[in-house]
Amino acid sequence: MNHPVRPVLVQRALVGCLLYCVLGWLAVVSHVPGQEVATLFLPAGLAIALVEVWGAHMLWAVFAGAFLLEWGVTGGLGTWTQLSLLSAPSPDLAHRWLHALACAVGATTQAGLGWYVVTRGRPQALALDTVPDIARLLLRGALLASLCHASLCTSIRVIEGSLPLDRAGTVLGVRWAGDAMGVALGTPIALSLLGRRLTVWRPRLRTVGLPLMLAALLLDAGAWQIGQARLKHQQERFDDDASTLANLVQLRLDAFAAPLHGFGAALSAPPTRLPPAPRGVGRMLAWAPASERGQAQIGRAHV
Repeated sequence: MNHPVRPVLVQRALVGCLLYCVLGWLAVVSHVPGQEVATLFLPAGLAIALVEVWGAHMLWAVFAGAFLLEWGVTGGLGTWTQLSLLSAPSPDLAHRWLHALACAVGATTQAGLGWYVVTRGRPQALALDTVPDIARLLLRGALLASLCHASLCTSIRVIEGSLPLDRAGTVLGVRWAGDAMGVALGTPIALSLLGRRLTVWRPRLRTVGLPLMLAALLLDAGAWQIGQARLKHQQERFDDDASTLANLVQLRLDAFAAPLHGFGAALSAPPTRLPPAPRGVGRMLAWAPASERGQAQIGRAHV
């Protein structure tokens, strides 16, 4: 017997997909310059909260949101943003599909596994009001489950050839850290906003949600400032090196050009004209060859 899909489920799935895309886009836009991935990826925590509040069918919303996010990101110009989480904009349609599909599978697996390992053995809703609950979220949900998304997205880049193998470990670690921090901060934030039907989360928006939102904002802003300072330092070093190299090249060019300038000046100078000789001197110079010829003739006659 076929059960009709209730409109409320469709509405929740659309809301979840939209929230995932919006938070992911904000993470891409506010990523640390000079790094491959976002420092704080809050959609990772949102996905676990969606499954906890609205059920396992929200995994389809997570899959759709992650697919659309990565499709727009790998498209580069003309889609969502000029920044890229994964790589340079790929003109190959097959590569875009492969990137988006792999990251969507990784995000869905991370959300399902994270929700399961955090809530396993709990008959009641996830409250995060005890030390064991918080430890399960941080150790199992953040550190363990976050490997799914990071490993799949990094592996597909290595297989596709857009990421060198010697840099795969660094990219994997940075992306895993971003997802882990997103789970640690994003899950309680999303539960405080979406978990209104859960009795335990109704009064915790001010005590839990808002402070964690402020902490996430400060963390993202601090990472952004560090990245900007790093870029500024690199730019200053580049400018200094470029100025030094330009001065050295100019000195070498001046050393080679000095003789050429002197030679060119000599060629372009007007010819030097001697002053006219006095008349007496001219007559003497004109008479001398004739007298020498006469003396020679006289000598031949005597002989």
